[in-house]
Amino acid sequence: MSDLFDPALEPMDRLLQAILAVAGRCLPEQVWSGRLEEREDELELELLARSLDGEPCPVWTIRVEVYPSGEGRSMMLELPNRPDWPLLWQGQQPVWMDEQGRKCDRPAGGEPLEALARKLRLELN
Repeated sequence: MSDLFDPALEPMDRLLQAILAVAGRCLPEQVWSGRLEEREDELELELLARSLDGEPCPVWTIRVEVYPSGEGRSMMLELPNRPDWPLLWQGQQPVWMDEQGRKCDRPAGGEPLEALARKLRLELN
């Protein structure tokens, strides 16, 4: 039986495990751990990356804010240690935004982050 369905785990722990599994499928070059906080209707998530050799990869730390939007949830993804990367807002469609909140082009290499956002949104809705 998978740990995701272990009745001894708290619901938030099961959710975090499901999120980490999604991160592992979308960004398999890293090993993922994370922290998840719930505040009222919002979730704050920090995904922490390590190389396959176990070395920390702080440039791939991902912060995610999940909040209600319409009948589902939307999210903002940020790579806080990569100020050269725009924010990714994921609702029905992905939207990349610069530091002034203006729509911009997806950065080179941004496809896996979009895949992560789509799959997280499905997992959380």
